[in-house]
Amino acid sequence: MSTKIYNGYVLPPMSFYDLQRFINKLREKLIPIKDKLILEAVARQVVSNFDDLVFSNLTEDNWFYRFAEARAKVDGQFTDGYKKNILDNSLMYSVREKVSRSFETIYKTNRRDPEYDFQFSASFIGGKNKTYVTIYCERKEYEQVWESMKGVTPYPYWDNTDHPEELTYREWRARGREWDKVLIGNNGPGLIGLNFNLMDEKHLSLFGIDYSEVIGAMSSVDKRAKKIARQIAENEVYVRIKKEFPEKYEHGYAAFFEAARFDSGTKEGIDLFNKYYDEYLPKISEITPEILKMNFKMLKENYGTTSVK
Repeated sequence: MSTKIYNGYVLPPMSFYDLQRFINKLREKLIPIKDKLILEAVARQVVSNFDDLVFSNLTEDNWFYRFAEARAKVDGQFTDGYKKNILDNSLMYSVREKVSRSFETIYKTNRRDPEYDFQFSASFIGGKNKTYVTIYCERKEYEQVWESMKGVTPYPYWDNTDHPEELTYREWRARGREWDKVLIGNNGPGLIGLNFNLMDEKHLSLFGIDYSEVIGAMSSVDKRAKKIARQIAENEVYVRIKKEFPEKYEHGYAAFFEAARFDSGTKEGIDLFNKYYDEYLPKISEITPEILKMNFKMLKENYGTTSVK
């Protein structure tokens, strides 16, 4: 059997009652982190889309697709009126749609997307002397809380690379046989264990989210200016080196990494970044609750007057 349990742990043997108490305590610690992660994702989307609209002269199609992309991956097409719905509704409505759909798409497509994966799940399998556990999460914050729980001990196993130095080969193979025995017939932990999910994987509702909390989680104007300056400087260098060295940078990835290295590691690149930072810092608007309530047309009329030359 080829067993690979990179995210394996053990707990002391537990009664169902004790396990339920453990899970309830874990949930209490994870929920505030989950709420914070979602709030930060919403805030990043608001800032990113507002600044792109202001400085990149987005069209209606650009605006619509950036919010509808996640839904397109699942549905392949859009229902009648969906585009109008995105364009007519507020910036906050569109961002909520983007974040919730992106989260739901992870479950529907089984594709990784750490930016929008707020889930924590665990499978508990009872043993004679141990409770075996596997966890799944994309967030280090969740993993840190999990490993801080009383009684949790890392207990991974793999057979495709060298074993950890602190264990002998015999100890490592014995651990592997344990997992083989626990995972009867090489079944996945989720098929034979007691499963815990922090969230409903099929649906994420964000309609109760507080506007003031979203604004409080946003990047400062200074950070937004630095991000815009870096993007513009890197794009300028990217275009230049692709034109000057077409054979060397035939593949865009190489040119992208070279542009990023140039802008952060050379005097000319740093000067270019500073030039755009000084230019765009005064142009950035503080995002207010009123802005969150504006639709695409209103945002375009009031703020979409500055485009990158």
